[in-house]
Amino acid sequence: MSLSTFRRWRHYTSTYATKPDTFINGSLLHRLNSPESAHAGAPRVRTRGNAPSEPRRFLGRNHTMEEKPAPVSAKPAPAGAKPAPRKPDVPANFRHLVRIANTDLKGDKSVFIALRGIRGVSGMYSHMVCHLSGIHPAAKAGTLTDQQVTLIDNIIRHPIKHHAPSWMLNRRKNYETGEDGHIITNDLIFTKDNDLKRLKKIKSYRGIRHMAGLPVRGQRVKSKHRRNKASGKGKLGVIRKAVQPPATPKTEKK
Repeated sequence: MSLSTFRRWRHYTSTYATKPDTFINGSLLHRLNSPESAHAGAPRVRTRGNAPSEPRRFLGRNHTMEEKPAPVSAKPAPAGAKPAPRKPDVPANFRHLVRIANTDLKGDKSVFIALRGIRGVSGMYSHMVCHLSGIHPAAKAGTLTDQQVTLIDNIIRHPIKHHAPSWMLNRRKNYETGEDGHIITNDLIFTKDNDLKRLKKIKSYRGIRHMAGLPVRGQRVKSKHRRNKASGKGKLGVIRKAVQPPATPKTEKK
């Protein structure tokens, strides 16, 4: 070992905190602490308190780090060629489209997210369906079996039979039957239109507000729900008359 290398090692150990048998200037400290080293009889390098979890590297003026060899690929890619995309591990029985409640759901999404694509199924309702069916919400929808798909479909359509709470349903105390139920897909659109037609027919307050195109639930209409916001149809607020400048007296020409 040269004298300059030994002095650089002494400067590092007296200035920086590091762990024993770590790399300084490549593998210098490891070689100094090894029994085969010429300085094996010298005391081992001691560290200060609260040493870092990872060894610090010495950044001196004459410091040179050993360069790691670049990984050698088995087959070098040709110039200008794009790397081939990594194909995910797809099981043999994986289905990219799963049909539940007359709706095509993407199989690469989780069951919790995929069920929310059905009209009338919210996040809370989807979580309840996963809980009642015993299927993990994070499981991929494409991995469901035919029995699991049938079970999920029955729970969504008839939640009361599977002991679902009534406060989770979107059609409680039906106007005609008085029963609780949950409506999904196109039936939800049809039922909503019939409810609006019934309110307009009996001329209730809500029906009159719907006919007038005004908010139904008591919102303020002073600054919102204005119809003259578009350009060219007027301005909001009080329109003041433009103040004309005083007329200047005319001077008679002589």
